[in-house]
Amino acid sequence: MSITHTIFISPGQPVERLISDIGSACGSLLHVKTPGYIDYSVSLGHAAVEVELSHDYEEDHGIRFEDYDALITVRDFDSDVQRQEQIAADIFRNLTRLDTYRMVLVRDFQRLLDSATPSRLR
Repeated sequence: MSITHTIFISPGQPVERLISDIGSACGSLLHVKTPGYIDYSVSLGHAAVEVELSHDYEEDHGIRFEDYDALITVRDFDSDVQRQEQIAADIFRNLTRLDTYRMVLVRDFQRLLDSATPSRLR
């Protein structure tokens, strides 16, 4: 089983703004996927960024996943875990600069790596 790096994010609406902000954060436009569980995605050459606009995850390991509307998963095509984590951290940091979204960055849905709350909610 491969290691995953996922950003859980809220608010997920308006969808157009969220997708535009994620695209800016990863430096590439996201594309609508065919029906399935992944709603938008983009290839960054050596990794994919996938966006799901809804999910069924609930609290686990003290992380309240149900508090977040959407999720962003980074998958390195070569299973380079360090590169995958760096890409996820870069996207997270870029989204944090917008001061718009509540987010958590997690590894394998078990380990909280970072969190962010917009200044208006602190």
